[in-house]
Amino acid sequence: MSLYRVASAYAKSILELSLENKTLERVYEDMVFVSNTLEGSFELRNTLASPVISNPKKLVIIEALFKGKLNELTFGFFTLLTKKKRENLLFAITKEFIVEYKAFKGIQVATVITAIAADAKLKKQIGKLVSTISNKEIETIYKVDTDIIGGFILTVGDKQIDNSVKSQLSKVKAEFSNNTFTPKY
Repeated sequence: MSLYRVASAYAKSILELSLENKTLERVYEDMVFVSNTLEGSFELRNTLASPVISNPKKLVIIEALFKGKLNELTFGFFTLLTKKKRENLLFAITKEFIVEYKAFKGIQVATVITAIAADAKLKKQIGKLVSTISNKEIETIYKVDTDIIGGFILTVGDKQIDNSVKSQLSKVKAEFSNNTFTPKY
């Protein structure tokens, strides 16, 4: 079974358990916290995935980092994962839990890539555009990628609007290389 499928199964299980225990929001906050912690530490992710480091040592690390900072359900789940030698899935599970939570809440994620940081005016314009694409609650993530030169790339679910200068230049280049460009004299 693939890593994604296993992580997804665990994420769905902890989501259901948190719903039963009426701790969904707290578990979500915990998962975001742990996901951000793991995202920010390549060394920690490698340590948890390493077959060389023993599970008791990994459990000590998890306890040192998260004990007292997480809801009992979340911490107990992470402890159980470690005891069952599945701590290498921790990062994938936290990421997948966040996806499952947003799906459960009906939150659509929109990603906007711009060449420079988006100001308030651009964010407002993009917000209007996103609202025409999706009728769900939207969470917008802004990223900067100077390689797109200008414009923006908007992704909402499986829809993408590529209004970047890089994309437009690629189209012009393709026209030239396919000899479909006819100059007008």
